[in-house]
Amino acid sequence: MSLRVRLTLWFTAILAVALILFGVLVYALLTRELYADVDASVENKAHDAALSVRYENERLFIPTRIRVPESQFRSPTIYTEILDTNGQAVWRSDTLQGSDLPLEPGTLQRAHDGEPVLETVVQAGQALRLYTAPILVSGRLIGYVQVGRNLADIDVALQQLRVWLLVSIVIALVAAGGGGWLLARAALRPIDQISQAARAIGLAQRLDRRLPTPKITDEIGRLAATFNEMLDRLEAAFLAQQRFVADASHELRTPLTTIQGNVEFLRRDPDMPLSERIEALDDVADEANRMARLVNGLLALARADAGRHLERSPVELRPLIESCFHQAQALARPTNITVELVLNRLEPGARVLADADRLSELFMILLDNAIKYNRPDGLVRLIALTEGRSHRVIVSDTGCGIAPEHLPHIFERFYRSPSSRSEDGTGLGLAIARWISNEHHAKMTVESVPDVGSTFTVALPALQPTPLIPVS
Repeated sequence: MSLRVRLTLWFTAILAVALILFGVLVYALLTRELYADVDASVENKAHDAALSVRYENERLFIPTRIRVPESQFRSPTIYTEILDTNGQAVWRSDTLQGSDLPLEPGTLQRAHDGEPVLETVVQAGQALRLYTAPILVSGRLIGYVQVGRNLADIDVALQQLRVWLLVSIVIALVAAGGGGWLLARAALRPIDQISQAARAIGLAQRLDRRLPTPKITDEIGRLAATFNEMLDRLEAAFLAQQRFVADASHELRTPLTTIQGNVEFLRRDPDMPLSERIEALDDVADEANRMARLVNGLLALARADAGRHLERSPVELRPLIESCFHQAQALARPTNITVELVLNRLEPGARVLADADRLSELFMILLDNAIKYNRPDGLVRLIALTEGRSHRVIVSDTGCGIAPEHLPHIFERFYRSPSSRSEDGTGLGLAIARWISNEHHAKMTVESVPDVGSTFTVALPALQPTPLIPVS
């Protein structure tokens, strides 16, 4: 069953329930008012009849001398009867045509006790609303008055009302069903268009195409806009994946080509001099190491893409930074680059919640880049300081710097600015550094001026010391 049909059925069903409840309520209220009006009319007529009864000579009841004005009871649907204390009729209205009003068992007894009786009885197939009340004169019971009201006209009116309500509800439901179908069709037409456009995009595999966005920013418009945003992200991810695969293939092809060339060179000349053999093997080892670094970087990023998170524990920051400083000095030793360490503004006992190995890897990536892209007599400074609730680790250099147009892309995988292409590298270091920074909930920023140098700053949330609870 289509959504259009389901919406139409739900709309019609809800409307049907509402109309039925409304019809029942109208019918019940009108029935109540009509019967209340009938009860009031027979009660008033009975009261008037009781006031018209007379008796003479101080006797309790003289049926032959009861006089009731006939003009009060000439309505064809009103029947009036006067009874003596024994329940025998002593006077009837002309509308009765000599017949007696029905008398239910116990009615006179209840009236004798002073309680007027209002009931519905059936006589000759006709429903009557019958009111029976005692007639009292000077506190003495001299008889009873009965007033009946024919309910045929009310029954006819109520029957017509039922028919009209039923017909009206059916007509309203048919009209509502047709209108609901048209409204659902009009409301769902944009969704059909979106579905067809999305299917066409999927079949054509054209992620550069977009859905038409309605001019009105309603739910359908927001759906189309959200779908287009998703397509933007999918296209960006697809292009990034293509670029990643191409860059990875290129980066892997270079060392493999070098290794293959050297192996073929060694195989062709078994009697080559030892020095040349050692040189070829050194090239193979260098390229193998480079390929190992590339594969390790790809593996780390693949784990990051798979949603793997680092296991962190409290780590004291000062020893970790000092270890990275000593490693950086060893890297810079073959060059004339100076590495300085500044820790005087780092809070004593400063700790962070971290994976110590990965955090060291982050700092070493920054230090390695600072040394690699520095000038021969340059300076690298490693600074750690505490500011508020964070510990900042700053790595600055005096190297070639990064042009402003390249800064937004330096954390992308395999991205290498023109100034860094002359150096050996995989283009994955800063991407890995960004992932490690994010895993530690740290904020990493960079400032760079071409031919002046670059400064990378990592702000790590400080781990607050646990207060000691005094033992009483």
